[in-house]
Amino acid sequence: MTSKSSKSLPFLVLAIVIGSLFAESYFSIDIDLETFMPLLIPLGVTGAGLAAVKAAATARKQIPADIEALIKSKIEELKK
Repeated sequence: MTSKSSKSLPFLVLAIVIGSLFAESYFSIDIDLETFMPLLIPLGVTGAGLAAVKAAATARKQIPADIEALIKSKIEELKK
């Protein structure tokens, strides 16, 4: 039987990736999730939370450039 945290991990990863894309477009900054990982451990984020950020960083790197540009353009349209 799987735990609730492992069942919700894909949704948490997706939320982190979407949130980082939205923040990048809205605030016009680049967010590298891997640079935040050393900060999360002293803050007490371990286990499923840390695994979600690691998976989100990997997923974020694997998004093709054209799809990322499309997502960011749609966010810019929503911002206006």
